[in-house]
Amino acid sequence: MNFNEYQAKELFAEYGIAVPAGKVANTPDLAVDAAKALGAGPWMVKAQIHAGGRGKSGGVKFCKTHAEVRAAAAGMLGTRMATYQSAGRALPVHEVLVTDAGDISKELYLSMLVDRGSKAVAFIASSRGGVDIEQVARETPRTSTPSRLISSRACSLTSAASWVLPWVSIPGRSASSARSCWACTSCSTSRIWR
Repeated sequence: MNFNEYQAKELFAEYGIAVPAGKVANTPDLAVDAAKALGAGPWMVKAQIHAGGRGKSGGVKFCKTHAEVRAAAAGMLGTRMATYQSAGRALPVHEVLVTDAGDISKELYLSMLVDRGSKAVAFIASSRGGVDIEQVARETPRTSTPSRLISSRACSLTSAASWVLPWVSIPGRSASSARSCWACTSCSTSRIWR
């Protein structure tokens, strides 16, 4: 199952996980309308494809004006984008996500993948964010988790929170909130992945 970024954020929001405000657009004019609806900038315009590494491939742009939003969307929509994660294929960009730029105080990375061979969920987490995650894991292994398999049977994904959260340095109250969100979503996630 593949999700675009905006689809993942919609799913998180459905379960009460805070996500930055954003709107999807499939034309430059609709991207400008999205920016106007979000309020005062700055904004990020992000190509929606099923691959990481979009920023390094020109698929994530910081915009201070509506004209910059229009230009960024026009430069992405209708094109094809290859990243280091797209296996040499150039993927079509049909939509962009326009979000509030916001101030980033700390960037974290969490990946959950279905390992079909073991019928379990593999988790990878990093306290250094997701940009160049493969390189971060190689060069600073103490800031990134090794891959770990967690069985999805009987809603045991909640036990993964106790293992993952210390790796990404989420402090006390935030960690408790994250565990609660994880507990709310893990039972339904477990049912989807069985």
